[in-house]
Amino acid sequence: MGRLFGNILLLASMFVISGGHLLLTQSVGWATMLLDYSREMSLPMAIEQTFRSTGSCKFCKAVETGAKDQSQLPMTVKSEKKADVYSPTATPVLGPLAGRDFSYPPNKDSLFPPRGEEPPTPVPLRLS
Repeated sequence: MGRLFGNILLLASMFVISGGHLLLTQSVGWATMLLDYSREMSLPMAIEQTFRSTGSCKFCKAVETGAKDQSQLPMTVKSEKKADVYSPTATPVLGPLAGRDFSYPPNKDSLFPPRGEEPPTPVPLRLS
């Protein structure tokens, strides 16, 4: 149950971060405008009028302000402070390991020793 909730939360946050909420709002606005215009004129003229006019409905205005607000946000946050991670009183982490040999062991076939006999010739056929 927790994993499903986490996946749903992850997908929802990806949807919002990528601007999907603005696309959804714009689609609702276009559908509303198309429905309103199709009551007054033919469908081809309603489609043309819907996509020609910009910012005429409340949904389109909300999308414009949302896109403007989203473009003003910084993509990364810069920090002027540096974290001090050096502590002169702490013991060095690599101190005891400095004298050890970390080279690979010699190549030994101890796990898979070579076979002593050669494969039979001709290769036997399996009858089943």
